[in-house]
Amino acid sequence: MLTHAFETLVLNRVAFQTHQKNQHSRTAISAIGATFEGIHRDCRIQEDGSIRSSAVYSIIKQEWSQVNCKLLAKLTQPTIEKI
Repeated sequence: MLTHAFETLVLNRVAFQTHQKNQHSRTAISAIGATFEGIHRDCRIQEDGSIRSSAVYSIIKQEWSQVNCKLLAKLTQPTIEKI
């Protein structure tokens, strides 16, 4: 999807948002090379009426080449199966 966004649609920026407390998603977003931009405080109302804050990350056009190289390297790494 990122390749499509930057190379086909020629977007300047792709942004990601996740619940501020969702550490698994935050780690995964950082691992693909997105930059943490900050917290949007009290930005969403949940179905139960509670209010949440979101962690915001992005990849911009100038970063795409480097991010893409790192992603491709991760995808081509040999994996070791645990038995």
